Amino acid sequence: MSKKIMQFFGMFLLASGLFLTSCTDDTIDPTPTAATVSLGTGAGFIGANAEIETGSTFKVNVIATSGTNPMKVITIYKDNVVIDFNDLTYNGSGATSNPALLFNTDKTSLNWEIGLMGEATDGSHDYKFEIQDDNGLTNSVTISITTKTLATPLEKTLMGVLFNQAGPVGTGGLDLDNGMGLGSTNAAIEIRDMGIDCGLPDASNWRKQIGSANSADMRKVNLTALPAFTFAATASKEAILEAYTTGTVLASAMTDNCTTPVSVNDVSAPCVVGDMFVVFSNSKYYLIRIAKLNNTTTNNDDSYEIDVKF
Repeated sequence: MSKKIMQFFGMFLLASGLFLTSCTDDTIDPTPTAATVSLGTGAGFIGANAEIETGSTFKVNVIATSGTNPMKVITIYKDNVVIDFNDLTYNGSGATSNPALLFNTDKTSLNWEIGLMGEATDGSHDYKFEIQDDNGLTNSVTISITTKTLATPLEKTLMGVLFNQAGPVGTGGLDLDNGMGLGSTNAAIEIRDMGIDCGLPDASNWRKQIGSANSADMRKVNLTALPAFTFAATASKEAILEAYTTGTVLASAMTDNCTTPVSVNDVSAPCVVGDMFVVFSNSKYYLIRIAKLNNTTTNNDDSYEIDVKF
């Protein structure tokens, strides 16, 4: 065989080998996949963004299935910070770690009930539930939980009449629980009238001032601190409490009823229609508003019409 023929035959074999090689299927390892993670939506579980009462606990149902590799660990975050395990429960028992290692069937199919403590203050926080597998791949699901102080409905709205303390016997006090006018020393009252100024004529001697009674504490609603506050719009106990905590502290004063003066706590300035106060007594916060002033000119039958909410 000539040298040229041998060279041609060699090139033919090389080309054939390349052709056969190019037609053979290559085996390529598939790209590894992470675990799938979701939150269940069964009864008692939060499975999406939600609002809860401030300071309350909540539960989620974390469901995960392994990908290419077995699952290794679960980690729970709040605002991308690992949560202290003392604030968690796993399947109804106190958590002992976070992150938590997974064992046995949990490595391939996980279905956990996780309890969490909500924030003690109002606000919004992101909670992330992350699964990492044996190869370091991670996947997660995140929800936003808003903590909010829920409104407590009012017990009652009523109107009462408080009479001038210098009027007939048995006047000068008001029971805010039922709007009943009673005497200024009656044990059931929360507020009392301050009587008259004996140095003025009957037509103008009513002081139009009120004070607290029987260890109650009364503050005037501070509309500078709460510019949008109104009696009509107040619909919750929390709103009344806020008006009390931001309210103006009142000083004590003496009655002047043409008899022996008596010291009274938390005495208002002369009232005008629309004045609002919050009275704290026996674990209740009463919002009161001066709705009307009935001033008499020939006797001491003067009175306030007072709206009450609690």
